[in-house]
Formats: sequence, C-alpha cells, structure tokens
Amino acid sequence: LRSGRPGNQSSKEGDGQWLVLERVQAERDYYHKEFTRLRDQLCNIPDHSNEMTSGPACPHDKLEKLLSERDYYHREMCRVRDAAAKTHTDKAALTDMKRQLETKQDEINIL
Repeated sequence: LRSGRPGNQSSKEGDGQWLVLERVQAERDYYHKEFTRLRDQLCNIPDHSNEMTSGPACPHDKLEKLLSERDYYHREMCRVRDAAAKTHTDKAALTDMKRQLETKQDEINIL
C-alpha cells in the first residue's frame, strides 16, 4: 500500500494519513468478514416453520399451548356436562370432550 502513495512519501503528515487509511481499510475488511460470517451463520439456521410438526419449537411455548388447549377442552367438557344436566345431550359429545381433555393432560404430564 505504501508504494501507491502520491506526493512526497517522507512527509510525516502524509504517513499519518496513510496509516489512518490503512487502519480504516483493515477495520473495514475485518467487519466485512465478520458480517459475512454472521450472515452465513444466520442462513444456516434451520427453518422449523416448514417442518411437518406444527406448533412452537420452544418447550415453554409448547407447554403454554398445551395448557391453553387443555383449559379449552376442560371448559367445553364442563359446558357440555352442564347442558347434559339440563337436557338429554348426546353422551358421545361428552365422552369425546373428556377423551380430548385426558389426551392433553397426558401430553402435559409427559413434559
């Protein structure tokens, strides 16, 4: 790089400016290399959104989702049970809701 300097090469001011320029170029090259490395790492992160398994990837999020689903099935089972007490509702619907509630509870227990 020093051979490409214009003007008087022995000048201290010129040398200082060239040193600053070389330092800035070295920093630019370093940051460009780091940026490229980080970009490549980001590109290599697997995309779980296209996988066959649906739902959140994080165990905490999965637990929250399962708890929410369990609560929904519990509310629905209670609603159907209350409706069954007032009228003669189809017992198959109540049995299905109970089965779904038990399934969600089993999934939560596995975690």
